[in-house]
Amino acid sequence: MYVTFGVVYISTALAWLWGVDGITPGWRDVVGVTLALGGAAVIASGKAAH
Repeated sequence: MYVTFGVVYISTALAWLWGVDGITPGWRDVVGVTLALGGAAVIASGKAAH
């Protein structure tokens, strides 16, 4: 599932910025990751139903 790769990439990038570069994610970053995770959950639940 390509959406899973995208969510992992986004989450890892934000974690890297926070943990390695010391840049604290803003509220827009948190909302973006939450939306991506929600979208991935919707897609995954649709795949599981078939």
